[in-house]
Amino acid sequence: MQLSASFGPMIGLFLFWGLVPSLQAQTLLLDDFEGNVEVQSANGWKPLDTGAAVPLSAVVRVSGHGYAEFVEGSTRIHLAKDGSYRLASLAAPGKNAPRDLLNRTSHLVGAVLGSEGTGGGVPTANMGIRGAEKKGNTDNLDWEDDSSTETDPTAASDALVAQGNYTDALGQLNLALARSSDQSPILYLKKATVLALMGRAAAALRAAESVSLPPGSPELAGLNLLMASQGLAVGDFALAIQKSQAGLKLAQAPEMVQNLELVEALGYRGQAKEPESRALLQKLVTEAGASPAGQDAARILGP
Repeated sequence: MQLSASFGPMIGLFLFWGLVPSLQAQTLLLDDFEGNVEVQSANGWKPLDTGAAVPLSAVVRVSGHGYAEFVEGSTRIHLAKDGSYRLASLAAPGKNAPRDLLNRTSHLVGAVLGSEGTGGGVPTANMGIRGAEKKGNTDNLDWEDDSSTETDPTAASDALVAQGNYTDALGQLNLALARSSDQSPILYLKKATVLALMGRAAAALRAAESVSLPPGSPELAGLNLLMASQGLAVGDFALAIQKSQAGLKLAQAPEMVQNLELVEALGYRGQAKEPESRALLQKLVTEAGASPAGQDAARILGP
């Protein structure tokens, strides 16, 4: 919940999954951030850095076109927009985005980009982390390749994604971006996909904002699906609906269409628009009941 109307509508926040056992006792760690993140204290606002512990009862402020990811165990809270937030208000029951849906949509986008099922190994024994801007922030890892054999970091990243090694895959993509002369939008889309697979929805959306694809690009439907699902994860339901609808105008593969419809339905559900949500969910059950998206829709609708 934002504390003042001056901060705009309540968007960019979401409890990823897992119920909070005790609002007052639980401590969250600042796992990743960009811009400025502060916590309110008796003496004003105190700046936070990666790894800082804050109680769930705290009020935090994000500024400077920033974002923040707080984590404790399986609980992850995303703040994807500037504003002031009372963390305890994000722990209300019923704010859990289906993690299997978020993973499935990210894998679908990865398949479109050729980052899935590449198989094979990748030489990693001689690669080491040289440094990072912020402690614990793998988004800023600077990778050093000590081997005498030049490895294509993009291909290495694809192989690491196929192995489920997303942290090293992200490091390789950052290396590829550092070497790229044109800052390829496909590299940024790959990066956004890996961040989504890591559960870092706010960071994934920020990376996706850097993606500019020309009309007719085959990756456009995947970009819309990624942004829609991550919008759902951070609680930006308007974005989830907007990007789902944009993706549905482009998508042709049945599985992508079904997942776009499911994300749109959950976006309406987040906005408390039950008739619109139920209509889409029922359509999925009727037309694609055996698919993963259709099965999700049936579970959400209930008996």
